[in-house]
Amino acid sequence: MSKTAMFQEKQRSGRVNRLKREWHETPPRLSMEWLRFMKDTYRENATEPPTMVRARLLENVLANLTIFIDANPIVGSTVEHRRGAIPHPEWSCGWSKENTHSHTHIDELFIADEDLPLLEEAVAFWRGRCTEDKTNALFEQMHPDAPSCAQLGQCGVLLLVTTPIIQTVVNWKKVLTLGLTGIIREAEDNLRLLPVGDSVSRNKRNFLRAAIITLRATIAFAHRYSGLASDLAAKEMNSQRKTELEKIADTCRWVPENPPRTFYEAIQSWWFVFVVNWMESDTGTGMGRITDDFYPFYAEDKKKGRITQEQAIELLQLLFLKVSECGKAIFTGQ
Repeated sequence: MSKTAMFQEKQRSGRVNRLKREWHETPPRLSMEWLRFMKDTYRENATEPPTMVRARLLENVLANLTIFIDANPIVGSTVEHRRGAIPHPEWSCGWSKENTHSHTHIDELFIADEDLPLLEEAVAFWRGRCTEDKTNALFEQMHPDAPSCAQLGQCGVLLLVTTPIIQTVVNWKKVLTLGLTGIIREAEDNLRLLPVGDSVSRNKRNFLRAAIITLRATIAFAHRYSGLASDLAAKEMNSQRKTELEKIADTCRWVPENPPRTFYEAIQSWWFVFVVNWMESDTGTGMGRITDDFYPFYAEDKKKGRITQEQAIELLQLLFLKVSECGKAIFTGQ
């Protein structure tokens, strides 16, 4: 280990270092649950507008994704694995058993043999429907004499068709100030004010309905973690861990449904919304100005003696570890 790495390790708590080592030792896996949820949702909602289909997909995922709690007191994951990637066959589905090239920023993906049939089924379902295939067909129709999208892609052109890179940044202050119930109330008020009949209002109505479905599903997702933490606490024999699990349960019962009251609640609320936005977004999710967003909660906790600087630093380090667990994967067959 280099001197720099040794210095950095000393700046982290023992728990952070253990979790970091576990992360490095865990091979990233593709989420098979996501493929099942996507297949079922798109088939069951084939007549719905795309906005509503995506909302129903998130609702399905958040209600049924396998959840877990490890040694990190910040809970919530985008997939059923500690380190894994959401598959996106709706972007590109050129995958085949003979050519298993995949794109993800979290390292080479592990795909178990028993998972191959479901992956093949998903690829077959999306072939001709995914963004890349539709773009290729439209491009060839509009420019019959030009090089194909695939040829341009080899030259570094049009890669954004299958690999979006623009990040979205949530209005974190609104999340932390109003809580999701406040945002739901705002969406419901706007929904009631929409006129009936015109196409613009219809699109806005679909968006607001989808937003409300997603926000309610996010609250229910947090409550699932509250229930899991309560169950684990009831069986826990170690008093320190039992107290921590009970705190996780209380926190997830309160946020992100309501505005956070402490620094820890602010981080957990922020993280739940980050997770769901990462699931929903075709791009990445930006962290925004987290120092501005979190500082008022830290300052209040510090003033009231509820937290030390060392505890706050550890929570931020644990948050960054959670961010590193998120991944997305597409299969280009290239």
